[in-house]
Amino acid sequence: MSWHALLHHRATLTMAVSMALYGGVLFVPFTHLVQYMEEELGYAHASASSVMSVIGAASTIGRVAYGRLTDCRSVSILVVYQVSMVVAGVAAALLPVWRASLATMYAFAVIFGLHAGAIISIGPPIVAQAVGVASLPRALGIVYTTEALPILLLPPLAGWHRDFSGSYYTTWLVTGVVMIASALVTFRLPLPPRR
Repeated sequence: MSWHALLHHRATLTMAVSMALYGGVLFVPFTHLVQYMEEELGYAHASASSVMSVIGAASTIGRVAYGRLTDCRSVSILVVYQVSMVVAGVAAALLPVWRASLATMYAFAVIFGLHAGAIISIGPPIVAQAVGVASLPRALGIVYTTEALPILLLPPLAGWHRDFSGSYYTTWLVTGVVMIASALVTFRLPLPPRR
């Protein structure tokens, strides 16, 4: 498929919008969670950093586990993608609730990390299924280029908002809502049946 055709292909555009929304807010917790835990919750740097490490480990496990799960023909890769986005979004939106203890922050880290990892690993196969393997490099180029600007801008904007408001509360809520919206966008994604 040509660049022009891919730019007008419904699946490419849908995934570009979904990944731009999701990618833009995905890095907000990675950028601000340690500072949030230290400044607003009073945790020591080592404790806050260890929660971030758990997100990274869970993300690695999620990439492998959900990748293997979606290899099964009976599992809808798109449904796993959508559910993972919603779960990660709900976890992020409820971050002020998780603050009750370090144990609940670790629970957040595991849930968020597993599902963030799933999205990263199964996004490209969804694009491949939608546009075909032959068009995958170009389609992913479009999707990832579209995602780049929100990834660059949204974490600093979240920090600016925190500086302005004095709290991360709204930041976490907006992060979660945008993640959920990115899942809703994919409900219009036309995927051919798996072969």
